[in-house]
Amino acid sequence: MPLLSIIVPVFNAAEYLKDCLDSILTQTFADFELICVNDGSTDNSCEILKEYEQKDPRVIVCNQINKGTASARNTGIKQANGKYITFVDSDDCLEKDTYEEALKYINEADVVCFGITTFGRDYSAKTRKSDDNYYQLKFKGNCLLNDVVIRKTDCSVCNKIFKKSIIEQYSINFPEGLHYEDAEFCWKYFLSSENIYFLKEYFYKYRRHSGSVMHTTFENCDYALEHLYIIENLYNFLKENNKFESNIQLFIKLFKSSFIFAYVYSPKDNTQIVLETAFGYVDKFFTGICVKNNFIYSLKNRNIEGLFEPELSFMERIFSLKNVYVLDSEYKHKLICILGFKFKIKIPQKTGC
Repeated sequence: MPLLSIIVPVFNAAEYLKDCLDSILTQTFADFELICVNDGSTDNSCEILKEYEQKDPRVIVCNQINKGTASARNTGIKQANGKYITFVDSDDCLEKDTYEEALKYINEADVVCFGITTFGRDYSAKTRKSDDNYYQLKFKGNCLLNDVVIRKTDCSVCNKIFKKSIIEQYSINFPEGLHYEDAEFCWKYFLSSENIYFLKEYFYKYRRHSGSVMHTTFENCDYALEHLYIIENLYNFLKENNKFESNIQLFIKLFKSSFIFAYVYSPKDNTQIVLETAFGYVDKFFTGICVKNNFIYSLKNRNIEGLFEPELSFMERIFSLKNVYVLDSEYKHKLICILGFKFKIKIPQKTGC
């Protein structure tokens, strides 16, 4: 049996597929199986997969009618024989020593995470900055999967190595028919695990291009509402595994961030649907439960303005950041307000992660 199962969903990926497969098959770590799930491709992806299957016995090709990335990944999980599981998207690639380095730490944690860098055509500076911020590694080494770590860790499944035993124990899979399937999988897995190991290296190369689903993530799109469907699935998972009450504060934060995303990035014609969905969910999730939280209180009372108010601690209400601007390459000036009095402080710029 191979130690690692690498699952690659493939749909009309011929343009980049060989680069992806080559970056996997030339890894310095060799004890893996490469499960390529052809999700009903209509280009020559199937022929490319057959070619690689014939020349390397580690390549296993599964064919199915087109059902989407989530379904293809679930098919791969069912076929996986490895002790550990990871995922690669068919238009991305990896550094050659990715799995050799990452697997050194798999015995120390329930999941290993490494960094992602982005590249590609039609890639604006604004999008790149947003990506760099999201995929920045906020922690290092071995960390408990507490609320802060879960919220500040990216939800890509492609820069992580998971234990198959945990996936099977909690029946964790991807939500078929929905977008943003990575978030649901990661949140379920994180909430079923104890710790995570962060490598400092940025091994995974994520290709941004106009044909990808994520290219339209921050544009007005009908499927932005699906962020809330993911939250409902997470709620059901937590209830089924008796984890809801112990994770209620984290769940509320994930619920709020998903609601805001769905509301902001949905077409204007859909915002009422987003609101009605959230209203229905809060009744389902919190009826009979007393929660001191402005967001939940506003939802229960149909107070739309209150839904977008920031959650501030007592100290944050006293010490409030008013302005930030770059002074030069070495320092920032921050203007803060303390009990109504304004002060300007000089802070050195960070030079690394």
